[in-house]
Amino acid sequence: MRSALTRLTLGALLGLAAVDVGAAPAPGTTLERTTAEEAKDLLPPEILRHYQNGDYRNAVIEFPNSRWRWDDGFEEATRWNAEHLVLDEHKAPVDKATGKRPDYITGLPFPDIREDDPDAGYKVLWNVDYAYYTGGNSRNLVLLTWVSRSGLDRSSVQDVRFLYYDGQPRKYAPAANPDNFLFQFLALSTSPADLQGTAALGYRYKDPTKRDMNWAYVPALRRVRAVSPANRSDGFLGSDTSQDDGFFFDGKPEDFTWKVTGHKDGL
Repeated sequence: MRSALTRLTLGALLGLAAVDVGAAPAPGTTLERTTAEEAKDLLPPEILRHYQNGDYRNAVIEFPNSRWRWDDGFEEATRWNAEHLVLDEHKAPVDKATGKRPDYITGLPFPDIREDDPDAGYKVLWNVDYAYYTGGNSRNLVLLTWVSRSGLDRSSVQDVRFLYYDGQPRKYAPAANPDNFLFQFLALSTSPADLQGTAALGYRYKDPTKRDMNWAYVPALRRVRAVSPANRSDGFLGSDTSQDDGFFFDGKPEDFTWKVTGHKDGL
């Protein structure tokens, strides 16, 4: 199930045709400038260019699906989801018996996706989100670097925290959820000095009709400003990095139209 889902996810998100995986770089080799052409059908063009230019250098290893271990209860929950969850008119997951979203969802919401299902794209996105949520509450120290044609311009460190109300093993989730959150996040700039203290706070709700609530604090202005959730593709802190870049897609699946256009294996 995991292997098929991975292929379907890549196809839906990248929208590329299938390729011969036999042409992939062999485990034990190194992917770098001289071997980049071996991966030309397995990487997005912008990533491939970095290998061709010598910017990236990585060892190729074999990572069989059997090395991945889900949390306790994940597979059982996934089987329950396969029998009970469907999409409502908003393309949000609901229990087909009640027409309402379950109080708590964990596991993959839609493990069995048919390619001819017109809602396959939405289901892939929900699976991607919940596969990430199962990793649980997190605190990440993220190094952002600004790179120009002449090299490294500057860098900053972000202290990013996520609190999940769905998806992870329930014992780790908040005991109460009166506001019906899906998750909350807080991002704080810790360096350099001119960015230190800049912060972003966000709430996402389970209700498919309720928009995200986002705020930003800029120390120089000494005030908090509401930020439109539609600005996910705007530059972050004066860079070319957007809010979507961290997760590939950071919006609500219900807000867009998704279609599966093909399958692709990739690195």
